[in-house]
Amino acid sequence: ELDRSVRRILQLATRSVRHRGDSYSDTPDLVASANVALRAAHESIVLLENRNSALPLDGSVKCVALFGNASYDFLEGGTGSGEVHEPYIISPAEGFEACGYAIDAPLAESYRTYIREGVEADFARNGERHWFFGRFHPAEMTIEDGEIVRSATEADVAVVTFSRQAGEVGDRYD
Repeated sequence: ELDRSVRRILQLATRSVRHRGDSYSDTPDLVASANVALRAAHESIVLLENRNSALPLDGSVKCVALFGNASYDFLEGGTGSGEVHEPYIISPAEGFEACGYAIDAPLAESYRTYIREGVEADFARNGERHWFFGRFHPAEMTIEDGEIVRSATEADVAVVTFSRQAGEVGDRYD
């Protein structure tokens, strides 16, 4: 067991940049690195499963009902070392709107108000959050049955998003 563990550590070490003799730089090419990371993300992420050929949305879809806090307050990374320093964030709501879809306005307003008030209440209770813990994201909003029925009659399609903040210390509750 020990031999196998040591062998794996040494195999990993021989694949390192330092072992290959590559030089260290205090001025890395951040744009090139970002492009590599973006290409890797595009090639490796599965966002959803396209059951029954639901996607792409056909031309009859004009209005989208977006359920879930992350539809409006996108969770871009974790806490601690999982913190992401992104150049921009596009929420699902912004993405749908940019593609010309109307968003169920009353539902969107309910979510945006709930999120804004949750963030304001957290700030009033706790003050400025330390960068280590990331931005505050309120618990998922409860949707009343009447709101679901209204959205189902007014929107052409519904999208549900789920998100969870996780990372060092931030996902542990004793």
